[in-house]
Amino acid sequence: MKNNKIKHLSILIMSIGALLNMYFDVEYFSIKIIGACLSLIGIVMMLYHYYIHQQYAHIRNAFLSIAALFLVLISYFILMNK
Repeated sequence: MKNNKIKHLSILIMSIGALLNMYFDVEYFSIKIIGACLSLIGIVMMLYHYYIHQQYAHIRNAFLSIAALFLVLISYFILMNK
């Protein structure tokens, strides 16, 4: 159970970030950015957990999640500049 504390904490942080992104509209842009950053922190923590336990197939999926999150952040900036 001790080895999964990082994994559970990262899932909690990613969930809070996702809820912030889903609940608030585009008018609350700063809260959406905070939610995306929390999700990014959670993904990096999950990446660290997978690296410790040498689960390399999951590391590839975490990098894909990070890339998708950066696309979301870029789309937020494009929407904010219009």
